[in-house]
This record gives sequence, structure tokens and C-alpha cells, in this order.
Amino acid sequence: MLATGLKDYAVSEGVGVFGTDLFIRIMPDRPDNAICIFDEPGQPTAEMNSYDADSFGSQWLIRGSYTFAKEKVLEIHRKIVGLSGIYDGIHILDTHIQTEPAFVENDEKGRAVYSMHYTHDCSIGQNKHRTAI
Repeated sequence: MLATGLKDYAVSEGVGVFGTDLFIRIMPDRPDNAICIFDEPGQPTAEMNSYDADSFGSQWLIRGSYTFAKEKVLEIHRKIVGLSGIYDGIHILDTHIQTEPAFVENDEKGRAVYSMHYTHDCSIGQNKHRTAI
């Protein structure tokens, strides 16, 4: 739900260039140094069912040389934790760490792959049967 908005935020923050080294939902084989944002489920609380609040998740995969991956992981982590604002029409109220940045593997080409997961408390608005927050 948030990948497009998070991509726009990442581009505005200079994290990457969409279509060049920053992608959503599909990680291409090239370039070697690349970032991809995936939509994931969030972690809704019981209270969210009654109020106009939802929880969406995101996974960020960073692949490339160890130096590139380490620098991008830390850069993204610093810019995403606590993120709020309206992105692609969804109001992100707060962003929480679901998993810290972690090494996943060296892929078949020897490129380092790191992953990090976030949950985003959101208000999508105009829910027919829920109380606005």
C-alpha cells in the first residue's frame, strides 16, 4: 500500500533514483547496487479496528557491494524510523522498526543483500464505519 509513496519520499531525500537504482516491488538483476521497496502487512492493534487507523508494512532490500549496502542501510534507517506525513494519499502517522537492518545473504553474484522491515501506523480516511482519529 505504501511502496509508491515511500519511493517518492526516498527520491526526494536523495536515497536513490527511481528506475535507476531504486525500485518498487521487483528487484531487477541490474544494477549491482540497488534498493527495492516492497509492501508488507502491518501490525494492527485492536484499537485500530474502531478508529480510522490502519497498519501497513514495508520491506526494504538493499543489494550491492558491502560498502554501498552498509551506507544505504544506515542512510535509509535514519530517514525512515519515525517518518510521518502524507505520501501517495495515505497519512502516515508514525513509523516503527519491525526488524532492525539485517544481513540476508551474498547472492549468486557475490553481492551483499540486507533487509529491514517497518510498520507504518496510518490513516487512510473516509472509512464508512470507523471513528475518525
